[in-house]
Amino acid sequence: MTARIIPELLCTNPITGRRTWLLRHVPSGIEGETASWVVNATTARWFSKEVEMAGLCGVMGNGRQVVWSQIVELKRYLKNDMGFEKVRAFRKGRWVYY
Repeated sequence: MTARIIPELLCTNPITGRRTWLLRHVPSGIEGETASWVVNATTARWFSKEVEMAGLCGVMGNGRQVVWSQIVELKRYLKNDMGFEKVRAFRKGRWVYY
């Protein structure tokens, strides 16, 4: 079984359309197993094609290459499976687009 990202819709604001998901990366691919890392993804409006990432925690490995490969995998999931065009995150005091 391959690793997969499991999305969970946390909350939705019915007036503004702001939605927040909790995305869990499960290495075994089985739902209910311990996640290797977790991130929040938030959209500002109902039909927004831009998602904001926050709180990437629990990243396994200290190497920069490992962290970058996991961010690339997350970006690929957000674009291909969830249909977002832009992915951004607040890093070191500025917005970074992936």
